[in-house]
Amino acid sequence: MFRLSLTSLLRSVAGKPELRRPRAGPRPRDGLPPSRRQVRLAEHCRRLLAEMFAPQSQAPLPSVLLEHVAIRSVHVSPDCRLLRVYWSERVDGTMVEAAERTLRRKGNAIRYQLTSSLSSLKYSPDIIFYYDNSAKIDEQLYTWQKTMESQLEDSVK
Repeated sequence: MFRLSLTSLLRSVAGKPELRRPRAGPRPRDGLPPSRRQVRLAEHCRRLLAEMFAPQSQAPLPSVLLEHVAIRSVHVSPDCRLLRVYWSERVDGTMVEAAERTLRRKGNAIRYQLTSSLSSLKYSPDIIFYYDNSAKIDEQLYTWQKTMESQLEDSVK
């Protein structure tokens, strides 16, 4: 007679992901909009970072960051342990590489300054900076649209 023990049954089920019990904790929110907490935290962090990177700021950051970096948006992961900060350049776009290097080098100092003012979080979130060139693309599209409109007006006349 074949006897099936509870441990052998659990071992056989452990290899099959469709039969495992779901893990406790937050569920992944793939495809869902961000929660209200994520939106509030992202907006609060964006405001704090924008104040930190303002040209008249007293933050101990290098001048290349204070003069050239503008914070566009911040996205927060569902578990609030990761901040994705999207930035662009204020001026002409010539200092992008230098600003990226400085952001990577000063990332921990920025994280420390940010989390010192965020008392509601249990963990200090990691910060990843992404360059956002959407403002430059918008400007290029606007100038292209204006030239096309002027060419169309000239051809109609």
